[in-house]
Amino acid sequence: MKILCLHVDYIEWKGLKKALKSMEDLSPKEISKKKVEEALVVLTAVEKGDNLNILEDYLKNIKEIAQSVGTKKIVLYPYAHLSSNLGSPKEAVSILENADEKLSKEGYEVSRAPFGYYKSFELKVKGHP
Repeated sequence: MKILCLHVDYIEWKGLKKALKSMEDLSPKEISKKKVEEALVVLTAVEKGDNLNILEDYLKNIKEIAQSVGTKKIVLYPYAHLSSNLGSPKEAVSILENADEKLSKEGYEVSRAPFGYYKSFELKVKGHP
């Protein structure tokens, strides 16, 4: 798994069209424009060999960074461009769904960008020393 975490003033995205034929069609609401402010964006690429065994390390990294930047808002954003060794879409969705569920139960406000769709996005990253 590869992740890139960005503390942002905001991120806004919109699903454009399905990129993976194997994925279920999402409703217009699920791919409509969404904006989240004051959040930790976790760009995530699940790689070959990754499975739910990596979930705890993934969550630990997210929670440590969220705590250090002082936010409870998390955006899980699938981002295939982080790796040339991508895992299966089914495994990636499972990891993201489980992460969403566990973080939400721990009091985080979690948003997920649509998986398997081309998306346009805009974000403003905060400057940190």
